[in-house]
Amino acid sequence: MVNVKVCKICGDEKAFEDFRKSNTKSGIGTTCLECYNLEHSEYKKQFKEKTKVYHKKYYEENKESLAIQQKRHREEYIKIHGRTFASSRKEYNKFYYETHKKKKEDK
Repeated sequence: MVNVKVCKICGDEKAFEDFRKSNTKSGIGTTCLECYNLEHSEYKKQFKEKTKVYHKKYYEENKESLAIQQKRHREEYIKIHGRTFASSRKEYNKFYYETHKKKKEDK
């Protein structure tokens, strides 16, 4: 049995891998990834300003609780990884610079 499904928007028969995952019984969405991405990008363009205003308002109203969440997340990250993200980023940048510097010198 071949795992194919028909997209509800374009009507094309596609493999299960070409569909979004969902919380339905089958675990597969009704629209293919192509159609979903097209619809989603149009939606984002249409409501860009509205969502921007909403998120800004939400941030202003919940500034304190968001700061607490961020602090808790940073502390958990340090517990798990034993370092801060910024320090690991500095190490990575130094490593990247050194390796690419050698490549430039080789040319």
